[in-house]
Amino acid sequence: MQRVWGKPRMTSKNRRRVYGALAIIVGLGLALPVLFGESPTVDDRKGGNPWRNAIYDFQTLITGFAAVGAAYATVRAMQKTDKKADKRHRDLMELSLRSDRLKVDRAINPFVDLLSEHEEHIGSLVRILAKADGEAAVDLYREYGYFGRQAGGLLALLGSPQLHQADDLLDGNSAHSLERLLDAAATHDMVMRTLFDDIFAMVQARKSQEFIVDQIAHRVEGLFTIVQTIEEHLAIYLAGLRRLEREYRRVSAV
Repeated sequence: MQRVWGKPRMTSKNRRRVYGALAIIVGLGLALPVLFGESPTVDDRKGGNPWRNAIYDFQTLITGFAAVGAAYATVRAMQKTDKKADKRHRDLMELSLRSDRLKVDRAINPFVDLLSEHEEHIGSLVRILAKADGEAAVDLYREYGYFGRQAGGLLALLGSPQLHQADDLLDGNSAHSLERLLDAAATHDMVMRTLFDDIFAMVQARKSQEFIVDQIAHRVEGLFTIVQTIEEHLAIYLAGLRRLEREYRRVSAV
């Protein structure tokens, strides 16, 4: 006996033994009277082979036993067939899920961690650009090289073919945010490259810092809109990837 949740549970082997014992008892209870019981006296029927008479007298009962046995055998065969079909179905599901799990794993590792780092960088840039234009322009002038490299790094990361292997498994919102994110990241990289080239040119032309900062200030508002778009849709896309990972882990555990 096995115990599950504190209650006794009969194993399938013991259950078959009990069913077999019951079948033997019922069979003996019916067979012994047929074989050894005294038959009624019938005036128009005398003599004959006793076994033949027994078969003749109890042919309905014998037929019933045969039908029950055949039905039991049929049910057992169907149960075995169903178990094999269930196993084949589980095996096929496992094969189909294995491909999807590999896609999800390739998209998650290491990209979720890398994109999370860029999410922090984007958050820092948003906080800078949220300041007054003049103050934001000064901070951006000091760090334009760093934020320019981050823009290029994000675009390169989003362009990795490995990251997009699980795109067809994303939910609708995550897939939409990925499209918006790709467009915004490309625009952000282009704007930062242009800004870098213009600042470099102004420095080479020996323009004053006040002049350079003023030129940068004219671009803060447009850049702020782009970076906000990246921040919003990067968060949604990352949430979708993490949700996808949890779903496939849960399916694997079933």
